[in-house]
Amino acid sequence: MKREHLWVVCLACLLAWALPGCLVPDRGDDDARDDDDTGSDDDDMTPSDDDDDATEEPCPPDSYEPNDSQEAAALLAPGLYPDLRQCSEPDWYQVAVGAGDEVSVTLAFDHAEGDIDLDVRTDTDKLGDSDSTGDEESVTVTAPSDGALFVRVYLYEDTGSEPGNPYTLTLTVDSPCVADALEPNDSLASAVAWPSGSETLTVCPGSSDYYLVPAFQLDSNGEPTHPQHLSVHFSASEGDLNLELLGENGVVIEVGTGSSDSEWVNHELKSGAVAVHVSLAEDLGAPGIEYSTNISN
Repeated sequence: MKREHLWVVCLACLLAWALPGCLVPDRGDDDARDDDDTGSDDDDMTPSDDDDDATEEPCPPDSYEPNDSQEAAALLAPGLYPDLRQCSEPDWYQVAVGAGDEVSVTLAFDHAEGDIDLDVRTDTDKLGDSDSTGDEESVTVTAPSDGALFVRVYLYEDTGSEPGNPYTLTLTVDSPCVADALEPNDSLASAVAWPSGSETLTVCPGSSDYYLVPAFQLDSNGEPTHPQHLSVHFSASEGDLNLELLGENGVVIEVGTGSSDSEWVNHELKSGAVAVHVSLAEDLGAPGIEYSTNISN
């Protein structure tokens, strides 16, 4: 080949490299100079476009979507909710409450995948929030009135390798313990008469009930006809109660015994008993335990 022809071929090769699309057929890739994808799976020939294959995978919605606004909030009952996912829009949830209910919301997630934050509010006012830098967020608030509270879960920053961040939500709602009609009888000094048995009574957490020992029916010799059994009855599924027979100055004379849903003591005149003490041994359900009383010979 003559030297002049060689220069022509070299110039043609240079032009083919400098002007793709003009002199070279479709190569299936827009060239590594303006493309971060050097593989052969890129068919974008636009020089100004970095890469038409660089689109991220979409954030997969969870089963409660669409709930991206307060108006579209998903209704939740107390419980555990796994397999949720926070994407670019907040997740809203609605919780039915009564006035005084204690509402707790906890989120568990991997902070390395993204920073999820949380707040709880009424229709108009924020009641509490949590925005730590750990793997858990938790808020506990008291419902100001009957109605609904709203939970907002949002992704403050998405720092992980996958779009969005999965999380688990735990919701608890505890109703307040309501005092019964015989309160206040929380001390020996404020003890009230032993109930007739028709009342529904309640022992609340951190509290006790005190009752005066009822008078005996005496025989002609002035002796009690029979020992009297004083008992309390409740639901074992709600917890357990303690029953004590007290003497002067609150000295314990007898500790109650019983089955899973009742406790009793024997009251005899010679014992010197002056009062009965009912207290909460274990609370398994809503705060406090309801119970009734009985007296028998």
